[in-house]
Amino acid sequence: MSQKISFILVLSLFASSVAGIPLATWNNNVAHTELNSYAFADSEAFPRGPTVHMVNKTAAMIYWETNTQTNATVNYGSTSENLDSAVENTTLSKEHRVWIDGLDAGTTVYYQAISDGTSSDIYHFKTEPEDGEPFNLVVLSDPQPTSAMAPDQSQVFKDIIDMVRNEEPHLILILGDYVDQLSDTDESYNDLCWNKYLNVSDKAGHYAPMYGVIGNHDTISGEHYADGFLEAFQQYGGDSTYFSFDYAGVHFTLLDSEMPEYQGRISGEQYDWLVNDLENTDKEIKFVMGHQPMYPVSAIGSSLDRNRTERNRLQSLFEEHNVTAYLAGHDHVFQRLTVNGVLHVTTAGAGPKLYSTPWGGDFHHYTRWNISDAEIQMETINTDGEVAADYALPYEGSIEIALRRFFNTSAGRPEQAPLILFSEVPEEKYFSWDGGDNSTTLGTFPDINGLHTLDVYAKGLDGVWNHKHYAFDTVGGEEPQTTTTPPPSGMNPVVILGVLGVVAVIMVIVVYKWKTGGA
Repeated sequence: MSQKISFILVLSLFASSVAGIPLATWNNNVAHTELNSYAFADSEAFPRGPTVHMVNKTAAMIYWETNTQTNATVNYGSTSENLDSAVENTTLSKEHRVWIDGLDAGTTVYYQAISDGTSSDIYHFKTEPEDGEPFNLVVLSDPQPTSAMAPDQSQVFKDIIDMVRNEEPHLILILGDYVDQLSDTDESYNDLCWNKYLNVSDKAGHYAPMYGVIGNHDTISGEHYADGFLEAFQQYGGDSTYFSFDYAGVHFTLLDSEMPEYQGRISGEQYDWLVNDLENTDKEIKFVMGHQPMYPVSAIGSSLDRNRTERNRLQSLFEEHNVTAYLAGHDHVFQRLTVNGVLHVTTAGAGPKLYSTPWGGDFHHYTRWNISDAEIQMETINTDGEVAADYALPYEGSIEIALRRFFNTSAGRPEQAPLILFSEVPEEKYFSWDGGDNSTTLGTFPDINGLHTLDVYAKGLDGVWNHKHYAFDTVGGEEPQTTTTPPPSGMNPVVILGVLGVVAVIMVIVVYKWKTGGA
C-alpha cells in the first residue's frame, strides 16, 4: 500500500477550486487542547503560522491556527505588492489548511493569511522547479533540548533556524528528536513541548516546507504516540509516519524507525512498503531518510545496527535500487560515509547535546545541499557560518576504506570483528593481520591477547589501490605463550678439572718420552 500523496486527491482539490468551491479543504473542526502563547505567530490571533507545506510545481498548502473559530483567506501573488489572487474558505475552524493553485514552477510566491479581518505578515516561498532543474535543501536533526532546559528549546537551535531561514532553501528536512521527553499522563505538557518547538521552527516554516521523520524522543516508549508529531508537520502521508514524494525529479522516502514492535528497525509492513516504493519510482536520484543511522559512531548497537541482519538487508536493498543517500540523525555528530555506492550522512548537530567519539564530528551544524540532475553538492555548515566539510556526487577519487563498530586503537574480543566498509564494491581486497599473509576475508580479532595490527588493501573500479593501517588490542583471549631459557653459565668446574687432569697426564707423558728419548 503506497503512502504517497494521492494524485487523485490533489486533482480533486484543484477541480473543486476551478468549479468555484473553495480549495481550502482538510479543515478540521475537532476541538483539541487550546494552544498557548508559546507558539510563534504575527499576533495573538494566530497562535501558529502561517506556514507553507507540500509545495509542488503548481500548488501549495498554507496552514495556520487561530484561538477561536474563524474563516480563512489566503491572498497570494508574484510580488509582495501585488497579491492579486485569493482563496477563501468560509467554514469556521481553529485549524486552517488552504490550498493555493495556479502557480508556476520555479518561481517565488508571496502570501498572506487572513482570519476574520486579521492579517498575517507577508511571507514567500519557492515553488518546485521543473524536473532536473537545480534546487537547494537544508537537512538538520536533533534539536532536542537538555532535560534541564526542557520544554524550552536551546539557543543553538534558534540560531541554526535563523541561519537556515537565511539560506532560503526550497525544502527543509529535519530528522527527528524535536522534544526531550513526552509524558504518558500529561497531555498539556506534551502540547507545551511541541509548541515550544514550533515557536522556533515556524520561523523557517514561513518560507519553506519542512518535512520530518519521527525520532525516539518524539513518541512514548512502548506505544506509537505520534499525534504531536503529525500535527506539527502537516505533511504528506496523512496519519502515516512513513511516506514518499517526488520533487524536481528527485524521489524522497521518509521512514519511521520508532515503531514499538520494530524499535530501531525497518521491518514488517513498513519494509514491504519500502521495497514497493523503491521498485515503483523511476527517479534516478533517490534520498531515503530515517531518524536512526545504519552505521553509528556513538549509539553503536542501539541504532539500525541493533539487528545487523536487517541492517544488511536494508543496505542491499539500497544498493539494488541505486539509492543516492540515506540521511539520519540520532547520533549527535556529523558523519559522512559511503558504502558500496550509497552515501550515508548523519547530521544531528542542531541541538545542545553533542556526542564525543573517536570519529569526531561533534560540532553544531546543519547540511546544505545543492541538487540538479548533473551534480549533488553537500556542505556542512557550522554555527560560525563556515563550511566544515563538503562532498560531491559524482564522486571523483580513489576507493575509500572506512572503519566502524570498533575504532582504531580500540579493544575487541576474539569472537568479534571490526567492520570494514568500502565506498564501492572493490575489484580486489585483502586483509593482513600482524603483517601475515594477505587474505580475502577479514576474520575476527586474533586469539592472543595484546596489540595486533590490521592492514586493509582495496582496488577500486579505476584500478587505483588504497591502503589503511589499523591497530587493535585483543582482550579476553589467550595469554601469550612464553618460554624461559636459562642464561649461559660457563663450563661445569668438575668438567674443567677433568680436562686439566687429562692435559696434565699428556704433558707428563710427552716430557717423559722426550727425556728418555734423549738419553
